[in-house]
Amino acid sequence: MFTKDFHITNVECHSCIALSTDVLKDLPGVKDVTIDEKTGAVHLTAEQEIAWNDIAKSLAAVGKTTSED
Repeated sequence: MFTKDFHITNVECHSCIALSTDVLKDLPGVKDVTIDEKTGAVHLTAEQEIAWNDIAKSLAAVGKTTSED
């Protein structure tokens, strides 16, 4: 099992959380995504390792910026 913690730096509302969760869950092997609406902290769990570039690209496609912890 692979886990990754990072932040989405421009989370502003519940819709941002839902949109970000959806695009992250579309990545191959992702099992769970938890995003804290107040801090933008993300905990992602997947069946296999996911490249940081793939995570960042999927979020950038919906206008979200990220910072790797």
